[in-house]
Amino acid sequence: MGNKKLNEQEKLQAVVDYAECRNYREVARKYGVTDNTIRRIVEANADFFENVEKEKELAAEDVLTHMSKQLGKVNL
Repeated sequence: MGNKKLNEQEKLQAVVDYAECRNYREVARKYGVTDNTIRRIVEANADFFENVEKEKELAAEDVLTHMSKQLGKVNL
């Protein structure tokens, strides 16, 4: 892997990508950097990572709430 520099937008997107898959190496391949680079980016943006995690949890709760409301309407 070369000495590729990620811009701020790419760094934040890499944090989001990591939050989705939880795999440094997978995200690193996507951006053409090392897994250690992604690890450092995630650690440096811990506040943003925590916000992404909270948003994921809220979205999952919303889906479950919606599904439970639809339970009586669905034919099994």
